[in-house]
Amino acid sequence: RAKTALTQRPPLTAALGRLYNMTISSNKENDMRRGYEKCVNGSFPNSLIKNGEFQNVGPNGASVTSISTAPGGVDAEQLSAAEHWSTLSTGTITTELMPSTERPGFQMIRVQVDGPGMGLAQLFEEPPATIPQAFAWAWIYLVSGGPVGIGMGIQAATGIDTMLAKTGSWELLQVSNGASPVNTLLIYTAGDGPTEFYVDAAGVHKNLSCCNPR
Repeated sequence: RAKTALTQRPPLTAALGRLYNMTISSNKENDMRRGYEKCVNGSFPNSLIKNGEFQNVGPNGASVTSISTAPGGVDAEQLSAAEHWSTLSTGTITTELMPSTERPGFQMIRVQVDGPGMGLAQLFEEPPATIPQAFAWAWIYLVSGGPVGIGMGIQAATGIDTMLAKTGSWELLQVSNGASPVNTLLIYTAGDGPTEFYVDAAGVHKNLSCCNPR
């Protein structure tokens, strides 16, 4: 399978799509988690994302450190610790698969970066993109630094659609695409300094019938 490179740095804009960012209050968290767990049965039904639960190790091992070799831009040819996931890097990024602190028996991916515009990417449809509408979500724990966000778009034209600045708790981020069509999901940083975050699971769906915990 041919790799597709993001040859320029994705714009750090927050106005690409209709936002589904949700703050999880304590009285809603259990209901949201039950809706989420209904979609967990070894894989997420109908998700366009491969290895969305980070259960499969990539070819470079369960801990990978990469340094960008793309002057002035993002190097997306680097592989992460998780199969099917690439890294966005304007500097040094380390990804590591480890036991999930959210779901016992599952894995999460730990991401450590030394600057902005760095994180994870997955091309869920080879060019040319044909999907007119999609809905993405990710469970993210921001350890330090930040903010970190998710977004959908077309390769290098993909930016952050919604961001998480709160540290110390698992939060659900959800977005839909504003531009159409789409073929790329990004989970990456918008802060200026070093950032560390975890991702427990992520998915992209053509409709909201699955894994919509509202």
